Amino acid sequence: MPTDITDLHEKLRSKTREILTLVANSYGLGAVSSLEPSSLEQLNEEVDEIIEQHDEALNEGETSEEWRALDERLAATEIGRLLQERHEIAEQILDAEDDDDDDD
Repeated sequence: MPTDITDLHEKLRSKTREILTLVANSYGLGAVSSLEPSSLEQLNEEVDEIIEQHDEALNEGETSEEWRALDERLAATEIGRLLQERHEIAEQILDAEDDDDDDD
């Protein structure tokens, strides 16, 4: 796996950790590193669900105006901004992997 894809995967993990930290703080759970394993697992599941719902919402828009409106609404919140940034990184990974497949 080329270094740039490895770097992108690390950026994706980092952005996911940022989302995890934000959600933990919003729930008043404190530092993620101090959570009990069962609480951390539950928090991870919650964040996975939030990410999945975000990705599904991105696919619901049928026009560029609907997508732009969603982008504007998401950019207005910290969680929305982080979700958008994470999605962009995931798209970059897919593009890079597609490019690697084309080179084979």
